[in-house]
Amino acid sequence: MKLLVTILVLIGLALNWWYMPLSPLPAHGDGHIIVDTFRNRLHFYSGEGIMVFEVATGREPGATPIGRHKIVRKDPLDPPDTDSRLGTHWLGLGVCGYEDGLKYGIHGTDEPHSIGRHVSGGCIRMRNADVQRLYERVEVGTVVVVRPIPLALRFLARRR
Repeated sequence: MKLLVTILVLIGLALNWWYMPLSPLPAHGDGHIIVDTFRNRLHFYSGEGIMVFEVATGREPGATPIGRHKIVRKDPLDPPDTDSRLGTHWLGLGVCGYEDGLKYGIHGTDEPHSIGRHVSGGCIRMRNADVQRLYERVEVGTVVVVRPIPLALRFLARRR
């Protein structure tokens, strides 16, 4: 009986997490970004409204750095001169220990089939057209909140 109650509670938590709307943060400048690493969605909140993009995140839970970060650099990437796997634009995240924005970022990809999956080494991948749209709208200093995968749902993330 206890096992059944535990399973029902876990299912309830999973459903609550799955359907729970993302609440925007208090306004910080023009906008902010929330990345949901379980659903692989990036939400950009701005004065123009909300833009939602499908993304790829870390292959292991926690590979994409969880918490509150800021965009510390914006770089257009010219594929002949840079690694084409990073797509056309780079939005570098200031993550503790890597404040220069060179280790973790939001970027495009030359593997659009990977979007929606947990496959990256820690960065947040987007389709090139989507990252270009985001790049045009965000500024250095934009807050990025990366939400973790709940412990009760981590086993599902590995199977997706």
